[in-house]
Amino acid sequence: MKSFCIVALALVAACNAAYTSDAGLDVDTIVKDKEAVQKVLKCFNGGDCSSQAAALKTDFPHALGSACAECTPEQKHNVKLFMGAVEKFFPEEYKSLKTNFDPENKLFPALLAAVAAH
Repeated sequence: MKSFCIVALALVAACNAAYTSDAGLDVDTIVKDKEAVQKVLKCFNGGDCSSQAAALKTDFPHALGSACAECTPEQKHNVKLFMGAVEKFFPEEYKSLKTNFDPENKLFPALLAAVAAH
């Protein structure tokens, strides 16, 4: 459960500095925990959510819509790592996440471009 909360926090915190701090999170290690990543994805795709994941799910559309405009370089790096892990390990859930939050596929390309160099 601890790793789930850390991953959930990393996902949205990494998108926007205004939400919460992700200082000290080792996202490189977190993204290797497939179970933790999958729990966050289930929440974001309409499944059960912890209270932390539910709050992050609520904040994610703003962060996505701003293409991480308020993110620090470290946060952009964390988004890149997390989204890359989701796409690699859970490609169907990745597609579902994109469809749920960006049905016209206009926001994710901008977000991914914004974090690509990090």
